[in-house]
Amino acid sequence: RAVCLAGCDICVGKTATGKLFAVGDKAPPTGLSFSVGGEVEGDTIVEPQYGCTFDIANGQPVGTWCPSPPIVGGVIGAIMGGPMAVSVFDVRQDFFSGDIQVLTDVNAKKAYEADYWKGLLDAQGKDDGSYY
Repeated sequence: RAVCLAGCDICVGKTATGKLFAVGDKAPPTGLSFSVGGEVEGDTIVEPQYGCTFDIANGQPVGTWCPSPPIVGGVIGAIMGGPMAVSVFDVRQDFFSGDIQVLTDVNAKKAYEADYWKGLLDAQGKDDGSYY
């Protein structure tokens, strides 16, 4: 299931053994949602479009990058920049209520844009006198 928390699309799921996990919902290489056809196999999640497999513990790709469809998948994977990891979030389930809690950085967007937007811009560039 995909949810939007603090501006991040996050896919939350369980493995067959009952282990709870949360990963970024945009699957490399093209950004297709894991919630639309993604399959959990053991401790990995498989991206539905090109068959890329990711470890749910660390987000790193496992096995061959873009194995499907043969030839075309490999070409697309190479054009899109090669193997990429997915974001992994700490997650837990409350014992009594069953509510799921995902640890996200609510200031991530602000920190990412900090170098670009420093306040009101003047006609010369940034508010501190520097230029773009």
